[in-house]
Amino acid sequence: MLTQLNVNDSATYNGTKVIHKNPIMIIHQDSTDEDEVRVNYMDLGADGVETQVADQLAAPTHSGVVELDSDSYKEADTVTVTLTDKDLNYDKDLLDIFTVVSTAGDTAYDQVGKAGYGTNTESDNFGRLLDITFDDTTWVKGGEGSCTAPYDGSGTDGLGASGFTLLETGTNTGVFTGSFQVPSKYCSGSSFATTLGTDIEVNYVDYRDASGEIIEVGDGGGIRANTGSVSLDRTVYPVPFGQVGDFTTETAKSTANGRSLFPIHSTGINDSTLDGATETLGSGDLVIHVRIDDPDFDLSAAGEDTIASNTTSSSNRGPIKIYVSRGANQVQLATAGGSMAVDGLITETLTNPGNTANKGTRELGPIAETAPDSGVFELDFTVRYTDGPSSADCPSVTDNWTATDGTQNEDGTTASVNAETTRFATAAASGDYCILQGDVLTVEYSDPSDAGGNAGVAYDSATFDLRNGVLQSDKSVYIIGSDIIMTLIEPDLNLESDESETWDLDLIEWDSDAATVSMGNADGVQGTFDPEPSDFRETGDNTGIFQIVIEVPNAISGTYLDRGELIELEYTDWGPSGADWVGDDSLDVNLDVYTSNFGATIELDQKVYTWTDKVYITIVAPDHNFDSGLVDKIGDT
Repeated sequence: MLTQLNVNDSATYNGTKVIHKNPIMIIHQDSTDEDEVRVNYMDLGADGVETQVADQLAAPTHSGVVELDSDSYKEADTVTVTLTDKDLNYDKDLLDIFTVVSTAGDTAYDQVGKAGYGTNTESDNFGRLLDITFDDTTWVKGGEGSCTAPYDGSGTDGLGASGFTLLETGTNTGVFTGSFQVPSKYCSGSSFATTLGTDIEVNYVDYRDASGEIIEVGDGGGIRANTGSVSLDRTVYPVPFGQVGDFTTETAKSTANGRSLFPIHSTGINDSTLDGATETLGSGDLVIHVRIDDPDFDLSAAGEDTIASNTTSSSNRGPIKIYVSRGANQVQLATAGGSMAVDGLITETLTNPGNTANKGTRELGPIAETAPDSGVFELDFTVRYTDGPSSADCPSVTDNWTATDGTQNEDGTTASVNAETTRFATAAASGDYCILQGDVLTVEYSDPSDAGGNAGVAYDSATFDLRNGVLQSDKSVYIIGSDIIMTLIEPDLNLESDESETWDLDLIEWDSDAATVSMGNADGVQGTFDPEPSDFRETGDNTGIFQIVIEVPNAISGTYLDRGELIELEYTDWGPSGADWVGDDSLDVNLDVYTSNFGATIELDQKVYTWTDKVYITIVAPDHNFDSGLVDKIGDT
C-alpha cells in the first residue's frame, strides 16, 4: 500500500514480485469490486479441458484514526498515542515500526516519518507521518524547524529526545502505539515556554483514507495543573509540655509549681523537690504531620519526588508556612518545601532565612513524597511547649531553650544552656512565649498553579486543647493473684499520631491497707505487680488509650493483702480541661477496686455411696480462679 513514506522510494517498486509464490504488488487508491486483486489459474481437468479458476480479494484503503489516552495531562504525565490504520501494516508477518526523524535540518525533523523527502512548492512536508504540537507549535529541538532558540536545558528537547516510537501492537493488527512524558517546557519560536496551560495535539497525515484521499486527522488534550490541598493529621492537638531541664531547678517544691511539666504521681517523688528527670514523664514535644496533596509535583513516573520549589528566585522560602495564632497575635514557626533547609528562628512576621545573624524564619527544606506515584507529600514537624505567642499566662520563665539557629559548641553538640534568642528572633516583650489551650495551629500552602492555571492558597488548622483523663479497669473485684486490665484514656498524652506511645506506670498510685506506693520503679515495687508490658502502652497509633495488665499481688513490701481489701487507684491529670497549659492545674482521677472475699463451698455428688462407687467432689472457690484463660488447679493437700 503506497504511503507518503514509500511512494518516493525506488525500492518500493523494484521489490515487486508478480509471478511468485508470495507476490508483492503496488496498491494505490481503492482496489475493490472489479479492481480487486485477483489470481487466475488454468486448471487442466481430468477430461483434458483447461478451465480457468480464479479468486480475488479486496484491497481497500482505510481511514486512519489517532488518539490520545486522556483529555487532560500535567507535567511529567505519560502520554500514550494510539494510531490505527491498516494501510501502515506493511508486513503481516512482522511488527512494523515508525521512528522519529533525527537528521539535522530535515523538514521532518522531530516528527515521525522519513528523512530526505523534502517539501513541494506549497510547503507540504512529504516525509511527515505524525507529529506532536503544543498550542499548534510543532514540538522540535532547539534550533530546528520553527524553533530559532537554542536549547536552554529545561524540559525534553523535542519529540526525538523523548524516545518516542510507533510500534505495531501485533504482527498483523495495523494498530500502533507510542508514549512520551509531558515536558516542562517546549520551544515556542524564539524562546522556551512552559507547557502548562497549553493544548497538546497529535496529528497524523493519512496518505489515503477510505475514499483514497490525503487527509489529516488528530486528537487533542490540555496540559493542566491540579489544585493542591494541605491537611493536618488531626483537628485537635494536645498541649505540649517540657521537661525538668528546661526550667530553673526548684529547691523546695514537689509539684510542677508554675512549670510546664507532667510529673509522675506524687507518691513516687521521694524527696521534697521535683528536680529529677525520672520524676516526670520527660519531654512532651508534639509531633504534627502536614500532608500536601498536589500531583503537579509528582514528576517522575516511578521515582520519589520532592516539593523543593522556592516561592521566589531570591529566597530559600518554600510554599508551606506553619504558624500558631492567638487572637490577633501569631508566631511563624517555619516554612517548608524550599530548595534547601536553612537554620532560622521563630519570628512574629515572616522574614527570609539565611542572613548572617540567622534572624530569618527557619526553612525546613524539601518535602518527600509518601510513595513514588502518590502525588502526596508529608512533612513531620516538632512543636514545643514554648512555640506560641507571648503572654503573662504562660508558665515560668524557661531557662534552657531548644535552639533552631544552628547554635553549637565547638565539638558540634548543642549548647548546654541556650538563650531565648537562639529559638526566637526577639525576646518576649511581656510574659513568656508558650502554647496555651485554645491556640490555633495553621498550615498554609501556596499552590503555584491550580486547576485554573492561577496561583492559589490552601489552608488547614487545628486547635490545642486539654481534656480530662479517665482511669478504668475490666472488673471491680479481683481474686489475689489474678490480672487487672487497667486502661488510661488520656488524649493529652497522644503526642504522636503515627506511632504507639509508652508512658510510665508511676503515673498511678496504689493505695490500700497493705501499702501506698506509685506502681512503677520510683517506689521500687514494679516487679511486685508483674506488669505486661512494663508500662502503659497505647492501643494503636492514634487512639489516646493506654493499657497495661498487672497482677494483684499477694503482698506488697512484705505486707499481705486481705480478702475484701479496698484498693484505691489514683491518676493525677496535670492537664485537665480548663487549665491553660500542662502543669497549670491538676485533677485526681480515682478508681476503686477490691480483692475478692468470696467464700468456698464443697459438695458431694450423692448422699449415699456403696463400697465400689466413685465419689465426685465439687469445690466452688472463686478466690482460686487465678487466670480466666487457663484451667486452675487446687492442690491435693
